[in-house]
Amino acid sequence: MNEEIFNEIAKRYDNEERRHLAGIILNELKQHLDNTEGKVLLDYGAGTGLLGLELSDSFEKVHLADASSEMVKVLKEKIDIANIKNAQAQEMNLLESDTIIKADTIIMSLVLLHVKDHQKLIQKLYDALSDGGEVYIVDFDKNDQVTHPKVTNGFTHGNLKEMMENAGFKNIKVKNFYEGKEIFVKTDATVLIASAEK
Repeated sequence: MNEEIFNEIAKRYDNEERRHLAGIILNELKQHLDNTEGKVLLDYGAGTGLLGLELSDSFEKVHLADASSEMVKVLKEKIDIANIKNAQAQEMNLLESDTIIKADTIIMSLVLLHVKDHQKLIQKLYDALSDGGEVYIVDFDKNDQVTHPKVTNGFTHGNLKEMMENAGFKNIKVKNFYEGKEIFVKTDATVLIASAEK
């Protein structure tokens, strides 16, 4: 993952397009998240917290983790300004180190496409999940029109399911839930959600 790029854009990350897409993703996630009382959420690759902070009311504890130190600074400012007592921001790169956090629910939105080793990251999510916990991975459906040296051009449902099965996940479901104009490297694209249990 290219932390330098995200460090550079952290302060101006929350533009109108990103907020709009985050709102759509948040609405989809909320349809899956029930019985969250007393539970711990990990938003991995949280960016500026457009998802995780919005879910903080639903969980007992929220860990917002990102590999970009500047994103984490923005997160901490937001947490302080909003006085959110149950949210904690921290710099974390699961591809380089393990975490002592055990979460009941993990969300990871539009992160997988930025890393080289997809299988390793999915395995690390599995390891960070409590037994019986749930993971939700949001990303782009495979799109051959997208070509960019720094990102994967999306994922097929079959490929994502296979990687999650290899990591040990069960009850895996993948579905598309949104089509947007110019949302993926200035290209029209479809967004998917993969859910599974440990």
